[in-house]
Amino acid sequence: MEEKRRSSLPILVVAAVAGAATLVVELAAVRLTAPWFGTSAAVWTNVIGVVLLALSLGYLLGARLSARGRPDAWLARALLAGAVLVAVLPSLARPVCGLFAPAGVPLSDAAPLFFWGS
Repeated sequence: MEEKRRSSLPILVVAAVAGAATLVVELAAVRLTAPWFGTSAAVWTNVIGVVLLALSLGYLLGARLSARGRPDAWLARALLAGAVLVAVLPSLARPVCGLFAPAGVPLSDAAPLFFWGS
């Protein structure tokens, strides 16, 4: 008996849309942090590094969860959690960036804060 195969097209579409959304969030992250850290090459490098680290950890977690039953349910939960976190990012930008770039710090002392904060 031939085993019935499910179409992989829906998963490929979800992966493509999630990848595009990740790129949008990456671009928006630089714009959100620009009032505190600017848009220099160092800021872009830090944002890209953080996004790549998060993707790597997400892939590791996703691989482990997909080995369990119902990988499509885990995918839906992960996408929902990601959407909620992305929705609250704009409201978190000011307090988080303010922690790494406090007001009143002289510009000469701010360089290490800009590197780690961005």
